[in-house]
Amino acid sequence: MDDNNITTKLFEHITNMDYPRKSGSEGEKKAASYISSIFSRYGYEPTHEKFGYFSSSPIRSVLFLIIFTSYLILSLINLAYLDNIIISIFTITVPILIIILFVRIDIIFKRMIKGHSKRFSKLEKMDISKKMNDKSYHECENIIAEYSHPNYTKHLYITSHYDTISLKLPMKAFFPIIIIGFLSYLGYIVLYIVEFVLKFFNLELFTSNWYIFLILCLLAIIFLDFLLIVRGFRTNVSHGSIDDATGISIILELSNIVKEINPRLKITFIIFSSEEVGFYGSSYHYYKNKNSFDKETQIISIDMIGEVPPLCYVKSINPIKKIKTDNDFNQEIKKIANAKKIRLKRIKFFYPGSDFAVWLLNGYKANWIYSKSRYIHSKNDKPSNVNKKLLTECFKIFVEFFKHHI
Repeated sequence: MDDNNITTKLFEHITNMDYPRKSGSEGEKKAASYISSIFSRYGYEPTHEKFGYFSSSPIRSVLFLIIFTSYLILSLINLAYLDNIIISIFTITVPILIIILFVRIDIIFKRMIKGHSKRFSKLEKMDISKKMNDKSYHECENIIAEYSHPNYTKHLYITSHYDTISLKLPMKAFFPIIIIGFLSYLGYIVLYIVEFVLKFFNLELFTSNWYIFLILCLLAIIFLDFLLIVRGFRTNVSHGSIDDATGISIILELSNIVKEINPRLKITFIIFSSEEVGFYGSSYHYYKNKNSFDKETQIISIDMIGEVPPLCYVKSINPIKKIKTDNDFNQEIKKIANAKKIRLKRIKFFYPGSDFAVWLLNGYKANWIYSKSRYIHSKNDKPSNVNKKLLTECFKIFVEFFKHHI
């Protein structure tokens, strides 16, 4: 294979989808049409799996913001004036509950996915006109193409997503804001606990150091509330060239070359909609076809190939519980990468951050290939920031993987 030719073909798809593709928007519909046309050009009869969902209101984020702010202000007032032990215990208990939620983040995601199934069931029973007249209702579709060897020995799902999401704040600015907000909150709670304990010995810390409590409390409110506002109110400016036109382009070209290689596999190439708003597309597909899945079915998400090297494979999510991805696949692509002199790094990821998680959290073999990016969810997620070398390397690893299964 000629590397320049591969890169040109891969990058062509990215430039052809160089426009915003927010879930449910005209841009997303345009991308769905393009993806379908390429599958058709490569000899497939793509399936269009249509579904709908109601978007959540930004008011929810505002409500949580009000609750969180009120909680911290009430705790500060309690230190200064009320001295109520019930409020003190509540203030100290909240961060413990937050820690438990973070430790159990996989359970939260699994419940979220299960909740989608119930919403889809309700939607199917709703009157069509009622849905269509509601501006918060979005109709979307997953696009599926299937290759199948007559004597296949293994069934793979290779997935990406074609919707985009845009945040007003660049992703690289999120981390310092999170760190400042989290450390301020942590410092405030630690001092609060110290003050709470000292009360039992008729001692106090707050009176002479009230300004420290006040500063930490205000920093926590300002920075963490700012994050909630940014997450709650989204725009439609990101072109999603990295997240996830890179995954789409690789899948489209793999669907073409797989017919030349002819591996003894059944491969479902599926490009999901509405991943960014909470795995709606993959959740719909999973619950619609749940009874037809074999536990040996393997799901591989290519999401996303960013501009920051090296290529990575996710070994596990939730480092505390260590929910592992399929080790056999990870080892196989690691050997391929070594043989092709491609750098491939093993990493652990905190949360289940792509469509593969729908299957992983339900006990299936699943894997996630990606590399880091500083530009996702922003106006800078554009073709000029795509790392063509990493894009081509990822494609070549999968081609060699198919050759191993001839």
